[in-house]
Amino acid sequence: MQWGLLQVGAPAAWAESTGAGITVGVVDSGIEASHEDLVGKVVDGVNCVNSQGNPAACVPGGTTDALGHGTHVAGIIGALTNNGIGVASMAPDTPTC
Repeated sequence: MQWGLLQVGAPAAWAESTGAGITVGVVDSGIEASHEDLVGKVVDGVNCVNSQGNPAACVPGGTTDALGHGTHVAGIIGALTNNGIGVASMAPDTPTC
């Protein structure tokens, strides 16, 4: 019964899809792959923090989130739902990357 999910009509959307088979990319401060609501859901990562727009300075496989914002965003998108911890998400059956 999270307010935001009700405001965007998530329960009605879940009747149509919960995101299974859809991969969502998050471009943010990173995603903490070990977060209890995201374990096993982060499929890949690239860390471009401090790259100053230079793709060659990005580090493949980076999923650390020093700021926490990317983890928050990933949780809104695809946190594990109905597990008794954390929050429900918009698309609980999608992996995030």
